[in-house]
Amino acid sequence: MRVGAGLFVFCLVAAATAIAIVAGVVGIPSAGPRNVELSDLQGRWVLESVNGVLVSSSVPVYFEVVGDNITGFDGCNNFGGPLLTPDFIRKGERDCEGDYVSLPLDFANPLEQLRQATLDGKLLVLSIPNTAGKARFRRAPG
Repeated sequence: MRVGAGLFVFCLVAAATAIAIVAGVVGIPSAGPRNVELSDLQGRWVLESVNGVLVSSSVPVYFEVVGDNITGFDGCNNFGGPLLTPDFIRKGERDCEGDYVSLPLDFANPLEQLRQATLDGKLLVLSIPNTAGKARFRRAPG
């Protein structure tokens, strides 16, 4: 009888622990933020904040990686080209007036900058060149 009661209590505790894990009450350690590879960057990344300040723009500021090519909109102009040969990345040269958010991406060597970013799920945190600032991007659905 005592063995049966002990087994019952064990099963009850195991079930409660499983329910707590699924409900998110008890955390399971995740891999956490990590540096990225080109394969991690595939898809569209929309700028969410710069130095902790949320970005509000009528047109999303973003970059998109497909294979080893990058395209996007920097807040004023479209850009695109091969990440592996950044000299061939082309950017529009339209004069931009007014207050607009600029994409904090170093077009001289974007792949190196992107590889030094950290990735945590659908969030990408990118160091801003020549500053101590950070830009946060969210992976777009799709």
